[in-house]
Amino acid sequence: MSHRFLRIFVGLTFAVLLLGAGTVPAAAAAAGAGAGASHSLDDPPADNDGDGIPDDTDQCPFEAGVPENYGCPYVGPIDSDGDGVYDDGSDLCPNEPGLPEYGGCPAPDSDGDGIVDPSDPCPNEPGPPEHGGCPVPDSDGDGFTDDVDACPYEYGDSSNGGCPYVPPPTDSDGDGVYDDTDQCPGEPGPASYNGCPVPDSDGDGLADDVDACPDLPGPYDGCPLTDLDGDGVYDDGSDLCPNEPGLPEHNGCPAPDSDGDGMNDDVDQCDDTPPGTPIDGLGCSLTVVTAAPPTFTDRCGKGQDTVTVPTSEGVVYRLGGNVVAAGTYRVKGTVRVFAEAADGYVLTGGAEWNMVMTNKVCPRGRLKVRSTAPGQVRVVNREAVAMTIQLGSKTKRVEPGAARIIWMTSGPVAWSVRWKSSLISARSGSVDVL
Repeated sequence: MSHRFLRIFVGLTFAVLLLGAGTVPAAAAAAGAGAGASHSLDDPPADNDGDGIPDDTDQCPFEAGVPENYGCPYVGPIDSDGDGVYDDGSDLCPNEPGLPEYGGCPAPDSDGDGIVDPSDPCPNEPGPPEHGGCPVPDSDGDGFTDDVDACPYEYGDSSNGGCPYVPPPTDSDGDGVYDDTDQCPGEPGPASYNGCPVPDSDGDGLADDVDACPDLPGPYDGCPLTDLDGDGVYDDGSDLCPNEPGLPEHNGCPAPDSDGDGMNDDVDQCDDTPPGTPIDGLGCSLTVVTAAPPTFTDRCGKGQDTVTVPTSEGVVYRLGGNVVAAGTYRVKGTVRVFAEAADGYVLTGGAEWNMVMTNKVCPRGRLKVRSTAPGQVRVVNREAVAMTIQLGSKTKRVEPGAARIIWMTSGPVAWSVRWKSSLISARSGSVDVL
């Protein structure tokens, strides 16, 4: 229950008890019911909790409290707007956050510029935040503040954005080049000539910038009569092909090429050659041929390397710079064969072949020479070609893959062998005859 209800209940109970005993008059009982204690009319008001607040106004008569909380215990300061100034009468603006020095009210903005006076170095003059609340300065005093003055440190006027007035430049001859830079201010001329007229160096009436020959007078674009292609027909309109040498009878153009073979009709002796066909110096068709390649043979042993030149229609072969007929030729070292087209022919494909001959040593022949019985030497030829053996003073032939017995005197005998092939190296040695 509330403190007030408890206080009334206790006071009434105490009054009833006194009345029942007949010790106090009814008026005193009523007063006791209001104060909660027995006292005479001259006694001070009752204060049961001793907090200095009479019980008849103390909302918490049995708990010591404070006046600002109506006799109830202190429960902490109240600050409705949260500005640190309590609602105990100190805050003159309890519902607006403010500053203690302004009694809890917001700081004033005397000049209404949105910056409060404590932060505004010019509190009585409105100004933007970027200038700290002060007015934008006018450094040159021309009536234009610096933020809109194109020349904030030079006195100017509105016609030039706050900059000093500059009179417009003069162009007396109207050529777009102002007089202060025009070297010919009384004569119109382009800027490329500093305001002066374009010169006519050759005096032919055409200014140099449109004269194709500014240093040579002439009637044709400022040039004299020319013959650019050197065909004897002038470029004055007479030469219909001024960039191609031609003939007068063809108005300076080349003679026609009726068959399109690349040779003009005046020298073409075959004027019906199909277009794209190879031609000779007379404009006649050539037969296209391909040179057959030569055959190189690199054999072992000296003087055994060859090259075979084939027979190929319309082709002339050169070996080492010399024309050669078809056939086989012994060669050595680096061998070069060239092909050329014969008259009436044209080559396609390869026309040069090269080969380096190695001059390698041929393998040694295979044989067996030994004495198998007294006075006998058995010789075996293990090659596929016949051989001749010189055994001491005797010379004998041994067929391919065959063996032969040769009778000799006992003792050491030297021998040498040659085969009937240049691709097998000779052999030599000695044998002890039994």
